[in-house]
Amino acid sequence: MYRMAISALIEKHEGRRYTAYYDSKRKLTIGVGFNLNDPSAQQTIESFGWNYDDLCNGLALSDAQIDELLDHSINIAIAAAQALFPSFDFLPDNVQAVLADMSFNMGSFKLFEFTELREAIAARDFNRAAKEMIDSLWYSEVGNRGIEDVALMKGAL
Repeated sequence: MYRMAISALIEKHEGRRYTAYYDSKRKLTIGVGFNLNDPSAQQTIESFGWNYDDLCNGLALSDAQIDELLDHSINIAIAAAQALFPSFDFLPDNVQAVLADMSFNMGSFKLFEFTELREAIAARDFNRAAKEMIDSLWYSEVGNRGIEDVALMKGAL
């Protein structure tokens, strides 16, 4: 797994914001796509020694803090992808990056619903996996992220 590439891909898709903002789904977000409305967000923020309410009300994070929060979120996304795709650690790097990006973006519960995608990955049929991605509601909602992730998935042949 090439963690730096996963981080760069996620940041490319999410952007980097120093103060809280509302994302396209009206969720309060900060850093690189960190959802402040998530039930575990306050605990996570406070585990870093930061004040959750201050961040929600406009306090800016530094680059180092954003990187720390992103690293935490990537750990969760990778662990979820590893749980959903038992062969994750043995898949091509591009496939790992796509699955981690999808996990980061939608969470493990929604990614779990991609039954045909999981079957295609298990069969190492990356063209079929790309087709399953395209045929999903997720793909129609995420714009360039979906296009780029599909291209990466197809490039894993």
